Parts: sequence; structure tokens; C-alpha cells
Amino acid sequence: MSWLEERPGVSRIKAALGLGVLAWLLGIVFILSFNHWKDVKPLAGLPLFDDKNLFGIIDLIVANLMLPLNAMLIAIFAGWMLSTSITRKEIGASEDIIYRCWLWTVRVLAPIAILVVLIISLRQV
Repeated sequence: MSWLEERPGVSRIKAALGLGVLAWLLGIVFILSFNHWKDVKPLAGLPLFDDKNLFGIIDLIVANLMLPLNAMLIAIFAGWMLSTSITRKEIGASEDIIYRCWLWTVRVLAPIAILVVLIISLRQV
């Protein structure tokens, strides 16, 4: 919304209506992939998407790729980019050993575990 509002000639109302119509149209497209367009497989030539309709493609991308990648990026950001004072305050770790365990878990263990989940989920597809 704010990106659209910053464009010349685009008011908040126009931006909201435009995005609302776009969301509605995308919703209709994915709803139709359950009945009228269930046999439409736009990426049938690609092995990973061979039997996927429109909803199946979006489901595969979001659930098996974007969610794990987002989790990994959050773990990397929280472990490596945020300052010690912020993270220590937010998790309430007054003892140094607890904070070091949390930091090691977020910096090392979580990204490795998420990468394993990502690889396994893509192999099962």
C-alpha cells in the first residue's frame, strides 16, 4: 500500500481498491483450480511441478520453499545481526550460559535443522 501511495497520482483509495481487486482475482484463480481449472497444469514440463495445478504450484512453493527459507533467514538475522543487548533482553536470559546456549542454537543448530527440513520436504515432493 505505502509503495503504491508514494507513486504520483495514486491515492490511498486507489491503491486499496487496486490491491483488493488483485487479491480477489488471484483468489478466484486459485478457487477455480479446484473445479473448472483442475486439469490446467501450466508447468507440466518441469519435473517438480509435473502433476500440479495452479493451487498445487503455489502450495508447493509456499509450504515447501518459502516457509523454511523464511525461518532460516529469521534465525540467521536473530543470531548474527541483532545486537547482544537486544536479544538478551528479549529472551530474558540473565545468566550467561543460558544466553550462550540460545545463541549457539539460533546461529548453528536452527539453520542446519531448517536446511535438513527444506531438503527433505523438497525430496518428498
